[in-house]
Amino acid sequence: MLVKGDDMKKLEKLNAWFDVSFDSLELEVFAIAKFSKTIKYLLIIENSWPEWVDSRYFKVLDESVPIYWISNKYNFFFKLKNNKYDFSIPIRSYMGPPEFIENSEFLFDIYDNPSKAHEFSIKVIEKHKEK
Repeated sequence: MLVKGDDMKKLEKLNAWFDVSFDSLELEVFAIAKFSKTIKYLLIIENSWPEWVDSRYFKVLDESVPIYWISNKYNFFFKLKNNKYDFSIPIRSYMGPPEFIENSEFLFDIYDNPSKAHEFSIKVIEKHKEK
């Protein structure tokens, strides 16, 4: 799935990516999640850490998703919890590579240990590019 920045002013206010021109940047979506009422894309922008970014700031260029992606839907009041971290994540649905979804620590690492999340995500992305 490919997206391109649609609302540059809002996107740049919410995120501190300096020297990155979103109006010409096409980004690959590595996962999609619905948190409460907001759909977010997992993006890696200009070799930064993986980050969930609100889908409302992008237009979809190619809506096809890789054949190996899987999805999970959760109950309305479900909160993803992890013993390692001191917070929970209210998630409604999650779609992406099986390694992302089956590794419960990955979602928490995105917020609390971005370097570990980045290392893991790159391994998964490279693995699927080889196929």
